[in-house]
Amino acid sequence: MGYIGRSVDKISNIETLDNITFDGSTSYSLTKNSVAFVPSASQNILISIDGVVQSGNFTVSGSTIDFGVAISSSSVCNFIIHLGVGIVTTPSDGSVGTSQLASGAVNNSKIASDAAIATTKLGTGAVLQVVSAKTTTQLSTGTSAFVATDLSASITPSSTSSKIVILADGCVYNGANGRQGFFALFRGTTNISGGTNTAFSSIYASGTVVSSACVNFVDTPNTTSSTTYTIYAKGAGGNIEFCSQGTEANIILMEIAG
Repeated sequence: MGYIGRSVDKISNIETLDNITFDGSTSYSLTKNSVAFVPSASQNILISIDGVVQSGNFTVSGSTIDFGVAISSSSVCNFIIHLGVGIVTTPSDGSVGTSQLASGAVNNSKIASDAAIATTKLGTGAVLQVVSAKTTTQLSTGTSAFVATDLSASITPSSTSSKIVILADGCVYNGANGRQGFFALFRGTTNISGGTNTAFSSIYASGTVVSSACVNFVDTPNTTSSTTYTIYAKGAGGNIEFCSQGTEANIILMEIAG
């Protein structure tokens, strides 16, 4: 029976190529009107061999089609159709760009659980990384100047706009009546916690006691270089001990997207 409309080979985006004369080889040249033809991709080719349509079971490199097996010289090529871009429902590898994706098309359900997402894609306030350290190294000091304890950690911010949250804790032993301990946070060699006696935890006690010292601080280092934060201590009225009696001190650094 007859059909109304154009035949496949009359659609401008679909092309009929020259039939191949098989000779027992595995690969052959693709031509159109005897001129070498380079298809968009192998999946854009439909080829009928002995009345059976072949698709996806061959490769194409330039204008050469390779079946991977020898095609007998007794076989007949009935037709070769090239489907142009937009005709094939499955796009060729690497052919889809950002302009083809609708806004919002890539949502959370489409992102693999192990995908490495750039920190620049995370919103303000997101935790970008966490670094921690601990020590049991005891420091005894009664100097008038702050002395570095062994409680220290380094972090490399991913952006100059990031904030660093510093959380630290440790135990202090005053050793005798009236002794006082001051503690400060240093970024590198700079005291970022304030003046001479500004302290996150200042211990002054009657009798000999072990007290907890805590640090909670938010810093904006404005750098993408490795940055070291260290807890410093000093004593007044005599020596105090940080990490006294074998206790453990901890420090946590969290980078927060700015």
